Amino acid sequence: MSSQIILPFRALVEECTVTGKMRGEEHEVSIQLYYGDSIDLVVYEEKEKKFTSLSIPTRLCTLINFKSYINIPSCIADGNDLMKWVWDNHSLIMADDVLPKLNHFFYLVKKQIPGTFYTGVLRNLGELTLPFCNLSLNGEPMWARGISTVFAELGAKLHPVNVNISNSLAKEWLLITRAVDLHNQGYHIEAFIVGFSLFDDMVQEFIKSRLPNLEPKEAGKLLRKIERFRLKTFLGPLLKLVIGVSAFDEIKSLKKDIEFLNEKRNSILHAGQDCTRQESQRGLRIVLEILKFLSEKGGGYTLPDELGFWSSG
Repeated sequence: MSSQIILPFRALVEECTVTGKMRGEEHEVSIQLYYGDSIDLVVYEEKEKKFTSLSIPTRLCTLINFKSYINIPSCIADGNDLMKWVWDNHSLIMADDVLPKLNHFFYLVKKQIPGTFYTGVLRNLGELTLPFCNLSLNGEPMWARGISTVFAELGAKLHPVNVNISNSLAKEWLLITRAVDLHNQGYHIEAFIVGFSLFDDMVQEFIKSRLPNLEPKEAGKLLRKIERFRLKTFLGPLLKLVIGVSAFDEIKSLKKDIEFLNEKRNSILHAGQDCTRQESQRGLRIVLEILKFLSEKGGGYTLPDELGFWSSG
């Protein structure tokens, strides 16, 4: 399998090609880093149902040719089945296979050539970092995708901007939107932690302002002293105390969801473990669901209708 990738930055490093086996991998990977004033791309036109050639200016970009082995299911019978399988699994291939390897390569370069001026622009990559990427098998194009950067170059419709710069943004909307931005740029650990912190803070604020017979300062001290099973206590008996209903009674999956959030948060902060793209998405979806529940129960929060993940699954 090969992938052609455009990156929207350019470091002060020479063109190169690196080939070898990454730790834990059975097959070799080849990464070519190069530059050019423009690049001819093969893109898929959905309306026409065909691939066409397209030239994109890339003078300020980094270009990547990535090659690696991919396991194709034995049930694939012909070219049509193969293309459908690639389309159905492109996120798994690009986000969960290609980009982690490319990120590892970039951090090796940053370690070899330290200095913000030289390699500071080399950063963790997510799907939304890539103006364009594609997947080919045996030289045959199978899938291609571009972000708005490429479509703007192609003359896509632009939306008018009409905002009042004096307007403020609700903390809950801003932080969960930033968390999704982090996720789409490949910062899954950071996205999860931002989402968890927002969740913990909003739940405490909701309960603190409603505890009977206590001033807000006293209520805050009380909540901070709850150390064991915090979220279960907040969303269970304490929530039932202040609004008459436990979140566990109305959100049937909440017990497993809270266990997942706590275990993942602790494994990141205390064991230095990674957070996958799927785990980051699951965590942020749980946070949004619970905040929407609290909003309906009197929180009155400003929240996005849905989370804008570039790809799901």
